[in-house]
Amino acid sequence: PFVAGLGRAQEDRSWIYDPAFTVSRDLMDHKGVVFAKKGDRINPLEQISFGDPFIFIDGDDEEQVYWAISQPGDIILTKGSPIQLGDQYNRTFYFDQGGSLTKKFSIKNVPAFVRQEDLVLVVEEVAL
Repeated sequence: PFVAGLGRAQEDRSWIYDPAFTVSRDLMDHKGVVFAKKGDRINPLEQISFGDPFIFIDGDDEEQVYWAISQPGDIILTKGSPIQLGDQYNRTFYFDQGGSLTKKFSIKNVPAFVRQEDLVLVVEEVAL
């Protein structure tokens, strides 16, 4: 499988992704207690950390694979076989099914990183 429309990064590029959202209606728990009111702005990173960086690569590009396995984080393929690479490198590889993550973070080229910095996410495309 592959994620259509992605290229190989030719230059370093970075931007901010703000995960905060505005609540469209009052939200209640199972007891009816309102924990977020309509209009509240909520940033999930105030409650929970993003965790390890995401590393997006073309798994069919050997240079990107070698680069990614030397980086700390979760490797997410946009092309290639996560099972084959996992067996070969004894590491877990994930796949961006349907391109949902690359679309969410507006990634156009790989390799790319997504990491937390304070209360936002920094997205970086990296030219190798």
